[in-house]
Amino acid sequence: MNKTEIVSAIELMSQESGFIYTYSQLLLSDLFHTPDEVADLDWRARLNAQELSFLTGLMVKRPIDLADFPDEKVVSEQTTRVRQLFDELHDAIFAPNVSAFGEGAGGNTADGKEFEEAYRSLFGRGGLLVEPMFYGGSGAYDFQFLEMAESRYRRDAQWLAAHLGTPFETIIKIARRLGSVRQFNPAGLDGKETFEESCRACLSSFTFTRGDLSEFTENEVDAFLHAFVSEPGKMNEHFDSVSSNNEVLSHPVIRLESDTYFLPIGINLAQSIYESPFYWALADSAYKETFFQNRGDATEELARVILERAFGKAEVHQGVKIRKGKRVLTDIDVLAVAGNKVVIVQAKSKKLTELSRRGDQESIEKDFQNAVQTAYEQALVCRTAILNKDHSLTLADGSPLALPEAIDDAYIICVTGDHYPALTRQTDVFLKKAASDPHPLAMSIFDLDVVTFYLDEPFDLLYYLRLRSTHAKFFFAQSEVALLAFHLNRKLLPPEGRDFEDVPESLAQLIDANYPVARGFVPKTDAADKLVNQWKNPEFNRLVTQVKEAENRGFTDALFFLFDLAGEGADTLIDIIVRTKASSKRKGRMHDASMLSSKDKRGITVASFPDGSEADMAMLKGLAMARKYKSKADEWLALGSIADSSNLVDGFGYSKELWESDSELDEHAKTFLKPGKALHADGRRIGRNERCPCRSVLKYKKCHGK
Repeated sequence: MNKTEIVSAIELMSQESGFIYTYSQLLLSDLFHTPDEVADLDWRARLNAQELSFLTGLMVKRPIDLADFPDEKVVSEQTTRVRQLFDELHDAIFAPNVSAFGEGAGGNTADGKEFEEAYRSLFGRGGLLVEPMFYGGSGAYDFQFLEMAESRYRRDAQWLAAHLGTPFETIIKIARRLGSVRQFNPAGLDGKETFEESCRACLSSFTFTRGDLSEFTENEVDAFLHAFVSEPGKMNEHFDSVSSNNEVLSHPVIRLESDTYFLPIGINLAQSIYESPFYWALADSAYKETFFQNRGDATEELARVILERAFGKAEVHQGVKIRKGKRVLTDIDVLAVAGNKVVIVQAKSKKLTELSRRGDQESIEKDFQNAVQTAYEQALVCRTAILNKDHSLTLADGSPLALPEAIDDAYIICVTGDHYPALTRQTDVFLKKAASDPHPLAMSIFDLDVVTFYLDEPFDLLYYLRLRSTHAKFFFAQSEVALLAFHLNRKLLPPEGRDFEDVPESLAQLIDANYPVARGFVPKTDAADKLVNQWKNPEFNRLVTQVKEAENRGFTDALFFLFDLAGEGADTLIDIIVRTKASSKRKGRMHDASMLSSKDKRGITVASFPDGSEADMAMLKGLAMARKYKSKADEWLALGSIADSSNLVDGFGYSKELWESDSELDEHAKTFLKPGKALHADGRRIGRNERCPCRSVLKYKKCHGK
């Protein structure tokens, strides 16, 4: 069957006698699970929330009769059939992808550039984006929708109260109350004498009455129901595909009887509360322009508050203007500063239109232009002005903004105020940029919220932004959350011998299991602990903290150097520091060691001194300078410690000046360096007859071991 025939078959089945009871059991089996199961669920074996919402939309096209009860055999047969039909529907939706691969658009190749071109060619087709847009999830947690709705519409409180007939915050409180009413208890189904009683109990788990909202006034409940209730048989007349407008999403509470309301999928209510004011305001010609201005300002404000979590209030600025003399060139929605790096955030409140969801190529590209491309191009202008240091910055109140260090890099985040389906994939295929321009991160405000929750230290967040931007063409993923989980678990550094990495969406389930627990919305579970950071440990964190506290010029780049090394390389470095300190203490003189990278032109000098005088720190700098020059390295980190100190490091130096031949430095290296230990990055001592780690063709004894 084709897609139309499959949808017709699903719709016919949804109208069968007593199907709502089968549907309730599908909700129970496929959406409800214990928190411990979240990290390992096989969602492909279940109907997800999007599929079940689609099924709801078809079911409510006709009135629902609660008096018709199916027998157990019918429920079993309907359950089997609905699963089969949705499998067929997914295959039919995905069929264009299969055809495209068959045509060779996405053929296997070991060449990274060819793969990227094939990926863009394949997934840039509008019809092929229907599948990830539909199956990609809601893009946020229900508590995020409700939390941010409060902030997003604070400026519109008076208008919303007049439109709804009750304060908007009351609507949110009712939604939260229904969340507690709908806490499903499987034990409540046990001990039922008949299958009919079991069906009633299952359905009742997803229903409520006015009595469940007794803490609210009759007027408040009426206002809520008027805004979000739908009537079976009076809606979705033209609903016939996964891309059609499904009124169940905006009106997710279904009236079954005079005082029985069915809320099958709770997150749909939270999302509707967050998104529906847009459509309400659209119908009010007198207020809509004010609303849309408020909406844009609120998105910027949300982004600022979220970034303050990582950078602190003093280092995050909203509405920064770029000036050339007295003329305002452009503005930055949100600017965050740490060390010699900045983050430029350009926020847009553009939604993905229904025409785009249907796979219309022109509409998809136009929506992307408005939501991301325009924001990116504006951010590039801001980035160039900051890096070239030929413009001045002023805050929203007109006062000058002086950056503390000479900024040498700026990372770009394009933020959407709404969930924007398949945004990560769309950015991969539609973003237009020059080869020399940095890759931006495009994400929703909800993804930014999750990212900064886990990366709540400025340099951890900056490092993630750096890796995401630098390796955007290496890592392919469906969502930002999957990439974040990969980074937290393994680090977003490309391994040797690979041209690209396809990040599985299942990794996002590690955050699904952890985030609600960490935020306090779900009790502690073993599954929450599966989000394990494999490239950091307490000693490494202690080293990083001590480098941060030193706050020498360039310490941000020094931290990035250490983060790159984190894992086995960091363990080796810490071991070398400890052993060098021990040798210095035991022998009462300076001891040093150097680590050379065989993969790139960088290295580390570790030195320990008996007392740590200013002369010793000068010695560290001279030693590192000589090692860097002799190794023909472009980047070098020097770590100095005092033998008796409890710190791993008491001082450091860092240089990323490109290597150039220099007669003075050549003499400095010859006279300054003394025989000492030279080590591989894995901690092994370099043998004199080994090939030199600097990647020359010479043996170590003939090259850097002279």
